[in-house]
Amino acid sequence: MIKPTDYSEFFMKIQRGKQKRAGRFCFYGTDGIGKTFFASAMKRLAEKIIATEQSKKTLLLDIEKGSFALDVARIELADASYVDIGKTTRSFINDEDIKKEFNTIVIDSFDWLVTKIENHVCTKGQKNSISDFEYGTGYTKVFEAVCDYLETLDEAIEAGFNVIILAHSKKTQVEDPISPSRLRYDLAIHWKSGNRLKEWCDLVGFMYLKSEFREEELGFNKTITRSKGKDRRMISFCENANWEAKSRIPIKQEIDLDYETFASELAKVS
Repeated sequence: MIKPTDYSEFFMKIQRGKQKRAGRFCFYGTDGIGKTFFASAMKRLAEKIIATEQSKKTLLLDIEKGSFALDVARIELADASYVDIGKTTRSFINDEDIKKEFNTIVIDSFDWLVTKIENHVCTKGQKNSISDFEYGTGYTKVFEAVCDYLETLDEAIEAGFNVIILAHSKKTQVEDPISPSRLRYDLAIHWKSGNRLKEWCDLVGFMYLKSEFREEELGFNKTITRSKGKDRRMISFCENANWEAKSRIPIKQEIDLDYETFASELAKVS
C-alpha cells in the first residue's frame, strides 16, 4: 500500500491541455534554397504561437556572413570564437532592452557554429584536425559543447525567445536492413551532434526544390526526361526515405517555402 508520503512532489503537479511556449525550430537544405531569407521574415512568429501582445523583431546571429543583402537586425559573429558566441548569446538573453525589441533568435548557421566548436576543441587538445583525436573522442567533445550551447538556447526559450536554427544539408549513405541502401539528406554536421539537435527541436523542416518532369518521345522507342520548368520551393516536416525531418506539432507534412504559409499553418494548431 502506498502512503501519501511516498508520492513524488511532481505527482501532484498534473497539467492538462495545450501549453503556450516559444518554439524550437530547425530548417535545413541545400545552398541557396532560401533558409536565411525565410527566417528573416519571422517578425510575427511569437504573435502566432505564444500570443505576445505586440509584434517584435527577429535578431539574427550571423555566423557565416550570409545576411548582408537582407534588411534584418544582426550580430555579426563570423570572426568570433565559439566561446565568444556562447557569451554573446547568454548576454542578450538576459538583456531587458533586447527582450523588449526582439522575440525570435536565428542561428545562421549551426554547421558553421559546429566548425567553430571543432576548432576550439582542436586548439585546446593541440590537434590539427578533429579526426586526429583517438577513438572518436574529438567528436564526443564537440557533442558535449553542442549540448552546452543547446542548454543556453533553453534559457532563451524560457525567456520567451523563439529559436530558429538554420543549417546546410549533406547526403549520407544509409544502410537499412529492411530497405535498399540509399543516399539521404541530413544535417551537415557529425551524426552524434546532429541527432541531439533533432531531438531538441520541435520542428525539423527540410527545404528542397520540388520539380515536375515529363517524358518526351525521341523516336525509335527512345524517350528523354525533361523538366516542366515549374519548380516549387517546399518545406517538408515528415521524415521519409530521402531526408530527415520531424514535427511535434500537428502541422501539414509539406508546405510552400513561404513565411506567411508557415505562420498560417502554425496558427491553425496553436
